[in-house]
Amino acid sequence: MTPRELSEVIRKAEKEKTAKLDLSKCGITELPGEIGRLRSLTQLYLSSNQLKELPREIFRLRKLSILYLSGNQLEELPKEIFQLKNLSILNLSYNQLTELPSQIVQLKNLTILYLSNNQLKKLPPEIVHLKKLKVLDLDHNPLTFPPVEIVNQGLPVIRDYLKKSDRGGQLLYEGKLMIMGQGGVGKTCIMERLILNKYTEKQPVTEGIRIQPWELNAPDDAGTTMTLNVWDFGGQEIYHATHQFFLTKYSLYMLVWDARQEEEHERIDYWLNIISTFAEDSPVLIVMNKSDERAKDLGFSDLKRRYPRIIKSVKISAKEGSGIGTLEELVRNQAWELPLMGTFWPSSWLSVRRTLERASRDHIPYKNYLELCKRAGIEEKEARTLSRYLHDLGIILHFHNDLLLKDTIILRPKWGTDAVYKVLDSDHVHLGNGILYEKDLPDIWEDRKLYPPDSYKLILRLMVNFEQAFPFGKGDRYAVAEFLNPSEPRYDWNPEDALRFEYHYAFLPAGVVSRLIVRMYEFLILLDGKPVCWSKGAYFKYRESEAKIRIDQRSRTAVIRVRGIGKREFLSVIRSHFDALHKSINKIRVAEKVPCICCHECEHRFDYRVLSEFERKNKPTITCESSIEDVSVAGLLNSIENSEIRREKMEKRYLHGGMNDSQTRPRKWYQKIFSLKRGA
Repeated sequence: MTPRELSEVIRKAEKEKTAKLDLSKCGITELPGEIGRLRSLTQLYLSSNQLKELPREIFRLRKLSILYLSGNQLEELPKEIFQLKNLSILNLSYNQLTELPSQIVQLKNLTILYLSNNQLKKLPPEIVHLKKLKVLDLDHNPLTFPPVEIVNQGLPVIRDYLKKSDRGGQLLYEGKLMIMGQGGVGKTCIMERLILNKYTEKQPVTEGIRIQPWELNAPDDAGTTMTLNVWDFGGQEIYHATHQFFLTKYSLYMLVWDARQEEEHERIDYWLNIISTFAEDSPVLIVMNKSDERAKDLGFSDLKRRYPRIIKSVKISAKEGSGIGTLEELVRNQAWELPLMGTFWPSSWLSVRRTLERASRDHIPYKNYLELCKRAGIEEKEARTLSRYLHDLGIILHFHNDLLLKDTIILRPKWGTDAVYKVLDSDHVHLGNGILYEKDLPDIWEDRKLYPPDSYKLILRLMVNFEQAFPFGKGDRYAVAEFLNPSEPRYDWNPEDALRFEYHYAFLPAGVVSRLIVRMYEFLILLDGKPVCWSKGAYFKYRESEAKIRIDQRSRTAVIRVRGIGKREFLSVIRSHFDALHKSINKIRVAEKVPCICCHECEHRFDYRVLSEFERKNKPTITCESSIEDVSVAGLLNSIENSEIRREKMEKRYLHGGMNDSQTRPRKWYQKIFSLKRGA
């Protein structure tokens, strides 16, 4: 729409005393001041234009109750907004707003405020006084006040947080740096060079995780100090499956590799997959150490394409100190952008944190933590947010998503991590092919003051719930899954008539099979009092059925075979355990596969979801890509589960949104109520 056409529309609306004017998607780059003459307007829609600012005359439209400005390029909302006293719905989503004027509090009739997809870092505390506000959409903003965790819990929690901010508190500039990579690449040397500016030629092997604070100045602000809690992860392969439980979101990751090692490219992919899978969208710095001895081309552009969260790659020598200044500056700048950096902590949060840090105990029951929070004026929902923050910053360990571990808060992360890794490093476990006897625990946890006998059960429970170990026999023995014998034990297994099912992974994290074995240890077959399992698989029994599950690391598949009466029921049990395991891994990509039945030797696999869709659309056959024969869809699906179960699953799936079909997903409740179509 040209400026002239726009003026004509405005003049016509003025003449007709129009109450509703829709100028969305008209290509408007500038709104003329004459818009202020439309004194009869109650609804004005200006979404999806190219407006960079608003004319002051727009605030003369005192009858406006609905104003849509979403999808423009507004960087500022003028403070004169307070003049629109009758506004009940204001949509400012998908703009470039960096702040809101405090005058917005004078919009006493505001019930819905859309602010998603802007650049807001903080809300004016006065917003709590908008008593009629029912909907506040803040999705996809880099908020630190209130923090994202608070925002995600909804308007009542946001209001409580903002009210508490009036009672005092402070901005905390704190974050977490995770240093990862293969053993021997120099991670600890880099940490020492960065924090202490020293180099030790022969560093002892890092056992488990080293944790150390690092204070450094904020970028362009020498008066502000940031604190990074640095976690240096041991690179030995036995630790890899355990490390996954300590990878947190909202952290900065440093992946270190050795310029001298030819096979390092493959390992870099492995570690980047680990970070991508378990740490959500955290930023990653790639550091090539020992570049003074040899330098290779990493192929950074290709890596960046495959792993978009990589920020930069830098070459250094921890030994010579070269490149350390550049690395420190990179860390400084990236840490400053972390979501939890510069978060405002109310006085009540600070009080609880100080109490936890002063506590003499290494762990406390979660109920005690809740009582402490309650005394500080923090209710349970907010207390959960605070514990997540403390966990993500590395102050405590609280696995709030674990059914059992959520009942305990570990106040000293190093106490918990060291206890677990001491088991993994124990000669008793190594020499015993992964068998841990309770009688050996005092030898493993030698420091009686640090690990008194009454803490053993908690640590063992920690390992069981980490799916690293499981009890068997009379309960005085545990099998540590990572140390199971690599060779498959002898067992009388006849695969004849066994049903088959497989999981195919885009990336197979370490420990998937060991975690599954621990998760299903009650079903393990015992032979001469010992569980029939090995490092890549296990045999299980359920009623009159037996199953063999094995992992093929090379092809990244989990192969399941089940035989006996009720084998489909047992497969359903196994799949439920796999499903739960997959849900615990943030970004795992896995496909369920059904082996073809066109002939016994066929190696083709059908995608289970595709088969389900064929059945839903009443397509009776599907073509095998190996034999090019038509295969019965019902025959394939009936080989693994009965039709009633499939029907129930299909109904449930489509009731909750269908197969990635955004058109069938339910809209937010307030969108349904108000039937707001424009600019949402």
